[in-house]
Amino acid sequence: MICLSFGFHLVGLALVAYAASAGLIGWTNLALWVVLTARALVLPLMQRQRVRKRAKVIRPRVVGVSEIIISIVMVMAIFLP
Repeated sequence: MICLSFGFHLVGLALVAYAASAGLIGWTNLALWVVLTARALVLPLMQRQRVRKRAKVIRPRVVGVSEIIISIVMVMAIFLP
């Protein structure tokens, strides 16, 4: 499942990189997609590691709040040059 999500984000990152280099969107969007791609890899790996160590898992509320923040930043990035 991690590979599928990370792969999707890599494809999105490549498309955004192309669009930014062609001047279709701002470079802020590219920076945001780099963060999203890293998060798509790191968050599931952290969760897996916590489960193996029998530590507290990352709560859905934390993940949800991060999704809301990223969504707000993404909407803002769309309107920034």
